[in-house]
Amino acid sequence: GEDFAGVAAELSDDPSARDRQAQGQVRKGNGGDLGYFTVFDMVYPFETGAYSTAVGEISMPVRTSYGYHLIKVTDKQEALGKATVAHLYLAMPKNATASDSIRIEKEISVLYQRMLEGEKFEDLVLEFSDDRGSKEKGGVLPRFGSNRMVPEFIVAVSDIQDSGDISQPVLTSFGWHILKLLDRQRPGDYMVEVLELKRKMTKDTRAMKSRETVIDRIKSENGFKEYPENLQELLSAIDSSFYAREWSAEKVAGLNKKLFQLGGNKYSQHDFAIYLEEKQTKRGTTGLEVFFYSQYSDYANMKCIDLEDSKLEGKYPEFRLLMAEYRDGILLFNLTDERVWSKAVKDTLGLQEFYTNNSGNYMWGERLEADIIILNDPATEENVRGMISVAVDKKMSLKEIGLDTMSGVFVQSGIYAKDDNDFIDKIAWKEGLSESMPLAKFNGLYDGRSHNESSIIFAHVKSLRAPEAKQLNEARGLVTSDYQNYLEKEWIRLLKEKYTVVVHEEVLEDIQ
Repeated sequence: GEDFAGVAAELSDDPSARDRQAQGQVRKGNGGDLGYFTVFDMVYPFETGAYSTAVGEISMPVRTSYGYHLIKVTDKQEALGKATVAHLYLAMPKNATASDSIRIEKEISVLYQRMLEGEKFEDLVLEFSDDRGSKEKGGVLPRFGSNRMVPEFIVAVSDIQDSGDISQPVLTSFGWHILKLLDRQRPGDYMVEVLELKRKMTKDTRAMKSRETVIDRIKSENGFKEYPENLQELLSAIDSSFYAREWSAEKVAGLNKKLFQLGGNKYSQHDFAIYLEEKQTKRGTTGLEVFFYSQYSDYANMKCIDLEDSKLEGKYPEFRLLMAEYRDGILLFNLTDERVWSKAVKDTLGLQEFYTNNSGNYMWGERLEADIIILNDPATEENVRGMISVAVDKKMSLKEIGLDTMSGVFVQSGIYAKDDNDFIDKIAWKEGLSESMPLAKFNGLYDGRSHNESSIIFAHVKSLRAPEAKQLNEARGLVTSDYQNYLEKEWIRLLKEKYTVVVHEEVLEDIQ
């Protein structure tokens, strides 16, 4: 019948449960009161113990990685979610007296009344709030969940109905507050939250629960039996060299008693010693006994999973068929890569021979060799055409006469096929100089940074080229693809010659 808070203050290993000195003053203990929290705020065993205990009741002892806990549930509320709140805060002075408390309560009540009478919350915060970190921002606090504030604060936020509403004055261990709700985002339904829940689950210790359940089932189905006395014998035989990470399983080579049996298999002291030798470098600062039993648990669990893995194809026919399909698919992929895909790339002599025998399949259509000339100033066209005529007479290139170095003149030389660009498709395909056209008509050639709206374009067609075979380097991608197809057909032909294929038409008909 003793008071829970009093017992917590006296006996709990959590220092926040009892009064303590902090920043020159006595900070009152919380008596074990952790405030509100929601899922994923606490470690899983603690959370389970709290959620499984009724309001006003005390749980059975709960073990976590931190120790043992007794949990008294004082209240449960609908999940707060995340809230954004502003507050006007009047702090309690250090070592406050009763008269201080009365005075500050009157001050907060007056400010609350002024808000009700229409004065702006933000103006009063700026003038009176003791929270220097938030008063310049209208009292706005960082967005928070239920585990980030003291219980009185959370209750007050939960009681505010709508965004923009304010609370009555709220007393916490820090002082008096008036809260203004700016935004509250409660948890959505399952379909909205499921992805975030899965993300948190994978990072939480509870993700191991499903694995533990599977291992327990494997042990039950396969007659798992341990021999603790033999495990203790092995632990006692480990000498001090283990602390220096220099221990060897050979030191206990004579120990071969069973540690456990599983599915007809027996695992000896020496089997585990070999495993332990490999793991000793990962011990860190963990004590020998704790490390030893932890590694034994991991070892036994690993053997359970290995056993189950070896039986999957026998237990689950669908899985066996799927694995066979995967194996066949991987085998076919590797063989095809070796005989077709990679071979076509690596076999340069074979590729060259294939191209030589099939060069007629890789033909250029009719093309023309031409210089494309762009002039930013149309007034220079007559002069430029004259220079080109001189170059033709002297059998010189336009580059050799310096045409491409003139200001506002751009020369592009090449061999062009149909559909290479709109301009080439527009001109007459005959030797000589073409008609000039506005450059702006051809988006693929017009560059607003180098040209202007007056720029013109014409061509100097030097020769027409009849259809001809492409060189290997001009058609390598297409030739390689065709060579791969050829190699695959040849491979299949050889397989058919070597192996007889029988199709059972009646079975095929049934499937269809």
